[in-house]
Amino acid sequence: DLFLHIHKNFGFSKWATLSELGLADAQFGMDKYTEAVDGYKGFIKAHPGNERVQDGYAAFRIGLSYFKEIPTDFFIMPPSYEKDQGPVLDALRELSAFADQYGDSVYAPEARKLVGECVQKLTDHELYVARFYLDANKPYAAIGRLEGIIKDYPASQREPEIMLLLGKTY
Repeated sequence: DLFLHIHKNFGFSKWATLSELGLADAQFGMDKYTEAVDGYKGFIKAHPGNERVQDGYAAFRIGLSYFKEIPTDFFIMPPSYEKDQGPVLDALRELSAFADQYGDSVYAPEARKLVGECVQKLTDHELYVARFYLDANKPYAAIGRLEGIIKDYPASQREPEIMLLLGKTY
């Protein structure tokens, strides 16, 4: 409420600029990640010279917001690799872009760690789908998925397992 008050009543002060970032941070803190992404993107667009944009904070928080939207594993629900991977792809896209653009940022090590987690989740999903195709006696579809893992996610560190399954499939 105070961030909104400052933004509306003192729109041309330096505090109004920071209140915009504070609003996005508040949305993030309330687990409203979609709204937080919109707030951070708006902040970057409106204030490209701000130090919180220049040091990568806002861009990192966009990627982190997408990462927080990734479904988690809960023992009575299906595993996360069986669910829609759209949030994982969004997080990977934003975090990879952040790591490329702000490689020297203090947030870069955390971003690289999250990129690795996204790659693992996508690899798990692709392996799940490949095994589904193998169980359904659709080897060509499984081969496409397995070859896609090797091509698209070389950092997954699962090549021996994938190559063995690919050899069995051939």
